[in-house]
Amino acid sequence: MSEGALLVQPRTLELRLLEPQLRTDVQLLEALLDPAFVEFDASGRRYTRSEVIAPCAHRCWSRVPGR
Repeated sequence: MSEGALLVQPRTLELRLLEPQLRTDVQLLEALLDPAFVEFDASGRRYTRSEVIAPCAHRCWSRVPGR
């Protein structure tokens, strides 16, 4: 893989995290986010990988018809 491709791939994956539909796909989030992943919101609050994925799992479950 070329150096240019190596630089493009992480950026492409990072941008995918901004897609609303991806934030409801728990399996894809688990595959994309490193176990050491942390995220900071605008106020500086820190979120772990588990804290980011857990609400996504709830949103997926709440969309199941009849729930």
